[in-house]
Amino acid sequence: MLMDYWNSASNPTTDGARSYLASHRTHAAGGGRLTAKQRHALPASDFALPGGRYPIENESHGRNALARAAQHASPAEQAKIRAAVHRKYPDIGKR
Repeated sequence: MLMDYWNSASNPTTDGARSYLASHRTHAAGGGRLTAKQRHALPASDFALPGGRYPIENESHGRNALARAAQHASPAEQAKIRAAVHRKYPDIGKR
């Protein structure tokens, strides 16, 4: 019964919810997430730290690397990650 309402044209949230879900499915399907195969195919220069840690192959992942480093990396690692991101994307993090 709930699905009937969800799929009906009288449900005012249907279009908004569908577009929200569609946009998030697209993002998760490859817009922002790396598959293991994609990650292994990246050159070492696309990572902020050795060992395939903190991918920075695009600006989105560069920003994410800075955020994750602030949460989980040591101060020395944070400095290395910041330097790698700023080398590759000079405008990120500039205030």
